[in-house]
Amino acid sequence: LTVTLLIFVNSHAADKSNWNDGFYIGVQIGYTDGKAEHTFSNNAPSGDSEPNGFDKGIFVGYQKLVDKFMIGVELDYNKPNVDGDFTNTSGTTSGGVVEFDSMYSIRGKIGYPINKLSIVPYITGGFAYSDVDIQGGPSATPTAGRYSASYTGWVAGIGVERSIFNRLTARLEYRYADFGTESGNLSPGFPAVQMPVDLKTQSILFGLYYQF
Repeated sequence: LTVTLLIFVNSHAADKSNWNDGFYIGVQIGYTDGKAEHTFSNNAPSGDSEPNGFDKGIFVGYQKLVDKFMIGVELDYNKPNVDGDFTNTSGTTSGGVVEFDSMYSIRGKIGYPINKLSIVPYITGGFAYSDVDIQGGPSATPTAGRYSASYTGWVAGIGVERSIFNRLTARLEYRYADFGTESGNLSPGFPAVQMPVDLKTQSILFGLYYQF
């Protein structure tokens, strides 16, 4: 889960008629580019895979205008088509594959409406979670061993929203997530070998939401 906290900034006074308090629901599409650093417990050559691809998802949230700031909290789920691999042929050949199964976030949001332009720039930050399938091994057949990992970490980003109609809003957002390191053994091919993988991602997301 990824937690996002958004603060909106503006030199004009916020007009409550432009931005509604309450719950909202939306959809988003985006592109994710990551870096996965693979190492091996038997000192086989390490390597970096670069998982990337498109993702899509849904989000729900609540926001409220407090003085001149729009403050909210949001939960989202993305189904990614994001994967990457590497092969290192220096010395003993090694390889690895990373494939994302799901991505979640729970985030707080804070922004400051610019009513003259009908936009809300914001910042965001919170908690991120992802299910990831990992394959690899110290051989020319990196799919011989595999494990699944549940990654947790933090996420931060910036974005801008624009009111389209009375209760429909579009937004563009950049996020950076650091999931830390998870490890597992590479059964069935290499049951005695552990492969820790450190994982980070960057995402660009476009979303539309309707506020109730």
